[in-house]
Amino acid sequence: MTGFEWLASSGLIAAVIVLIAILFVWRTLKDRRAGFPVADERTRRIAGRAAPLALNAGSYFILAILFWTLIAREFLGVPSFSEDFYSYSLIAVLLVQNLSFGLLLWYFGRRGDS
Repeated sequence: MTGFEWLASSGLIAAVIVLIAILFVWRTLKDRRAGFPVADERTRRIAGRAAPLALNAGSYFILAILFWTLIAREFLGVPSFSEDFYSYSLIAVLLVQNLSFGLLLWYFGRRGDS
């Protein structure tokens, strides 16, 4: 994977990661100066509920990829997948876990304590 497209997309991804980190640090410092606690009991409880569910979502996604690979190879006669397939699958698993954790945090935070 070489070329301008790969370099441009890698630079864009790095820039987005740095921007998110800067925004996170800025918001944390702003909240700390305002006197808000970093994590109270409710926030910890919400994160404690969201984390196992996000981990399960990622684990089920990994199992689905593994079963699809097994079925495709053994029963459908698809030739062996390339290394790119597995590396992109790992990236997809990370995205599924992190996005599901973020969405569950948001959902449990909006839903309340019920």
